[in-house]
Amino acid sequence: MITSQLRNNKLRDLVYRNTEDPIDKAAGRKSHVKLVYVYGSIKITFLRDVTLSGPSEYKVDGKSVSMEVYNPKLWSLSVCVKARKFLDFQN
Repeated sequence: MITSQLRNNKLRDLVYRNTEDPIDKAAGRKSHVKLVYVYGSIKITFLRDVTLSGPSEYKVDGKSVSMEVYNPKLWSLSVCVKARKFLDFQN
């Protein structure tokens, strides 16, 4: 496998779709990306639900928040949210 096969431009590319099954109900499927930040006694959980259609849902410590709240919170912890490409590792 070459690295170009691991690259994705859109988070929705992570949502599994069975392209060989014409009756697969892929539209209702979703995936999520989760980050648990631990520093000393501080623990913050970030979760972003990703769907094939529609907007993402953002959560900080289980509470739904807007992207305008989510991204600055990540930035405050020095987590870069501007990366356009990411690697998708699978076993």
